[in-house]
Amino acid sequence: MVKKIFCSIVIGSLFALVSAELYKPVRFIEFGVASEAAVSNNYFSVDQIMTKQIALNLQKIAKELPNKGLSVDFSVHEQNFLNVNIRPDLRLGFSANLEGSGNITFGKDLFDFLGSGFSAGEHNTYETSSYGDVFFDLSFSFHTVIRQTYGLTVTPSYYVPLLYVGDTTGTVDINTDSSGRIRATAEATVDVYSTMCTKPYVKNTFSGSDIGSDIAEALHKGGFDIAVEVERQLLESLDVGVFTRLPIWPGKVDYMMREKLTASFTGDNLLSNLMDKKSDLYEMDYHLSDIMYSSVTPKKVWRPFRLGAEAAWRPFGKWCTFRPKLALVVRRPYTSDVMVYPEYFLGAEFALFNIVGLNFATAYENKVFFQQIGFMLNFKVVQIDIKASLRGASFVNSFNYTGAGVYTGVKIGF
Repeated sequence: MVKKIFCSIVIGSLFALVSAELYKPVRFIEFGVASEAAVSNNYFSVDQIMTKQIALNLQKIAKELPNKGLSVDFSVHEQNFLNVNIRPDLRLGFSANLEGSGNITFGKDLFDFLGSGFSAGEHNTYETSSYGDVFFDLSFSFHTVIRQTYGLTVTPSYYVPLLYVGDTTGTVDINTDSSGRIRATAEATVDVYSTMCTKPYVKNTFSGSDIGSDIAEALHKGGFDIAVEVERQLLESLDVGVFTRLPIWPGKVDYMMREKLTASFTGDNLLSNLMDKKSDLYEMDYHLSDIMYSSVTPKKVWRPFRLGAEAAWRPFGKWCTFRPKLALVVRRPYTSDVMVYPEYFLGAEFALFNIVGLNFATAYENKVFFQQIGFMLNFKVVQIDIKASLRGASFVNSFNYTGAGVYTGVKIGF
């Protein structure tokens, strides 16, 4: 029933638009590779971390941290693609992609406690949370023009959930006795699901035959989704489009790797002893359990559902393009762990005879804000794209060097 509602909304939105060129190709055939990696947090800047001696004002941190606590995000994206642009109403694309993202969050109440100090006989428990996933997909895209008015691009994809970590919670317990002595313990159990047994690769005991058989096994557990975009030229300088990605069939993970982390601290003064490194005044220990590998009941994993609209506005000609985009994302659809959030992108591209280009963007994607600048150099046969971004969990943080991202891409063709 949920799938039918999703499909009805999407189809109605797509055909509400009454041939566009949002992204006009410049080559008949091109092969390309691209890589992107990013990491960010919502408080600490690079200059606070990359110092010889880190000084922490816990009262200030507790006061300034947002309600969600300290959040750390990461993402990676690797892409290989081949595009064949036969004519404006017949374009084909093939791509292989690796995409992953995740988050670790430490609750604000832990920092409130550290910032306010300890009281004798006090006991408190605090939580941390994390999630993440890594997908591999093979995609084929087909672009055509309908009634000389609408541009239609359909992209079916077969994807494999290589790694999946659902909502995972860890705990931190802090106790103080009547003498003021402190004992802190932390514990977290992480379950990493996968489409194949990861034990040989973790222990480095795999062989060439293992790789081939494991790849074949993983490819049999993939899911299917389909992306559709409909475009139309509204004005001579304005092209608009609506797009969606519909999860049709889930991938499955049926192996689990479990590891438990425990750590403990006992001392008279938690903060000063750690900062001053007076090891004779405290005891600190941590332990990683032996990793447990097991087969489990298959768990369904879906790629995110997406629905949105975008435009390409060229008010001064082809050398200047503004690209706004809005989208609704449903991560882990059809499950009890569903996450729903909006995304936006606002970019500006400037190109001189399509040889040298600069681009700027401000965006909120994958629950992270970023400010991006990029450079393009096109030698006709070879095109190089380089982008760098500042990132953060809030719009203000994204200007404060709390995270960074790098994108590099190369296209070859004629």
